[in-house]
Amino acid sequence: MTETARPLVSDVDVEVDEKLLATLRAIASETKRRGFPPTRPELAALLGLGDHSSVRRRLEALQRRGFVTFDFCSPRSMRVTAEGAALI
Repeated sequence: MTETARPLVSDVDVEVDEKLLATLRAIASETKRRGFPPTRPELAALLGLGDHSSVRRRLEALQRRGFVTFDFCSPRSMRVTAEGAALI
């Protein structure tokens, strides 16, 4: 019986939906426009989200995929990585 090779990263892990792309674009455009990234509440307002936990989940998903970096202890630490910039 032969074993089939499995990818190291599943398609689910790297798939980026429109919500994540919108989040990535909002971070990049606000950073370009203002010279610094938005805070999580500002990002929630930009995306029309009333629930800040939605922003947190999106940021965590983007971070897992390597598209953003951030530190939850610092309000303006969001940065779009080169990989994230390639998507937008």
